[in-house]
Order: sequence, then structure tokens, then C-alpha cells
Amino acid sequence: MRIEDKSHAPKAEEKNPLLEKAVSLLSFRAHSRKELADKLKQKTGCGDAELDEVLNRLEELGFLNDRAYAASVVRSCVRKGYGAKRALSELSRRGVPKELREEALEEMPQMAGTLERLIRARLRNPDDRDEVRKVSAAMSRRGYSWDEIRRALENVQCSWSDEE
Repeated sequence: MRIEDKSHAPKAEEKNPLLEKAVSLLSFRAHSRKELADKLKQKTGCGDAELDEVLNRLEELGFLNDRAYAASVVRSCVRKGYGAKRALSELSRRGVPKELREEALEEMPQMAGTLERLIRARLRNPDDRDEVRKVSAAMSRRGYSWDEIRRALENVQCSWSDEE
């Protein structure tokens, strides 16, 4: 739902500076409830009761939805070629509640094909163990598990050894 949609905008008697600031922040990009609360506290110094009232109102209006926000963050991570660990870290950093993080990750597609494509694009010499290690470390930083990386390397037919 777009913020510019006036049919769900707060009525004149409901307007207050905190609500206006929250709507302004949400007009730039979506936020999790915690992320928006932290920003509003920092910028306005408002109290918890007033803040909860505004956040609840925004949820009622559909402007604030942690479930949809979590799904959006996961989709963004998938588009960027990140793995599940990176997506989980991103959701946590943005203040998405744990149960919604887990729910959003369950919807994340399997990334085996993406990981293999990333490895093929970065790996010039599959027989060079140092290069394989560097690419593996890069994929780990992107949020892929070592098991996923090992399977993808085997599919790409790289020389890989668990012993070293």
C-alpha cells in the first residue's frame, strides 16, 4: 500500500507530530516496527506509550507490517545472491522478531543453482586450491553454509579437500 493513498491516511483529528514523522519515514522506505520505533525515539525523544499508540495505528492502517517487511528483505537478499545465513543476519539487524525471521526464511528458495553460478563466475582455475579457498570464503561471507559450498564445488568439479 502506498503512503500517498489518502483513503487510509490518518484523519485530521488524529494527526500528531509523531505520527506525521513516522509516516514521513515510511514514505522513504519500509521499516520493521523496532527499526521505526528506534528512529522515532532518537529523532523525537517520545515516550513509550505514545510511540506504541502511533505504531499500533500504523499497523492498523497497513503502513507497518513486519511480516511483509521480512519477506521483502529476504527477496532482496535472494536477488543479490546472498545465502540464508546472510538473510537471517540482515533480518536480525533490522529488528524483525525471531518468529517472523524464521517464517520468512522458510519461504526462501533453495539457492544451489545460484551458488554454482556465483562460483563458476568467480573461479578461473578450478584446480588452484588457493583460488578455491578464496572463492569458498567469499561465498561463506555471502551467507552460504560450508555444506552448501562444498556441494556446489563438487558440482563445479573443483579440487577440494576437507583435510586442509
